[in-house]
Amino acid sequence: MLLWGSEFAIAQKWWQTALAENKQPAPTALQQTFIEESHKAIVAAEAAEKQRQAELLRLQEEKTKEAEARLAEQKKSARLQQRFLVVATVLGALSLLGCVVSSFMYIRATQSKHQAKEATAEALAKSSVALFADNKKLDALLEALRAKQALQDIKGVFSKESSIFQRLTVLSSLAEAIV
Repeated sequence: MLLWGSEFAIAQKWWQTALAENKQPAPTALQQTFIEESHKAIVAAEAAEKQRQAELLRLQEEKTKEAEARLAEQKKSARLQQRFLVVATVLGALSLLGCVVSSFMYIRATQSKHQAKEATAEALAKSSVALFADNKKLDALLEALRAKQALQDIKGVFSKESSIFQRLTVLSSLAEAIV
């Protein structure tokens, strides 16, 4: 077992004082060797501690570099994700706009189709009235039936979507043709 810390400092001071002042009894070779070996062990321990600290510092620097590299990669990945999100958002907005436009166009086409059917029914009803006025009752009845069928195709004779004029025209044509 060797001397460490304050014990070594006390022993070394005693040894140096004893040699300098030629104290009696003089320090023995065994005491001198013990103090020198303690000193060597302390120096070796300090060197080992410095080496351990240097190794820890090197490892810490490696970890720092690895962490910085991971952080740079994460930032790059985050930028790519942001770009992808922007592109996906723009595409989603364009898709939504396309859906809105196509829905609007579908509604307009449906309305146009409905108006065309109403116009056809109205034309048939007017044709029936004209035929009745020309005293062609059978033809007037057939036209009135076609007009009634056209209105039923729209959604029934008494639907809210067929105009009151059209319903009255068809009904009066039917009534006149029957009488």
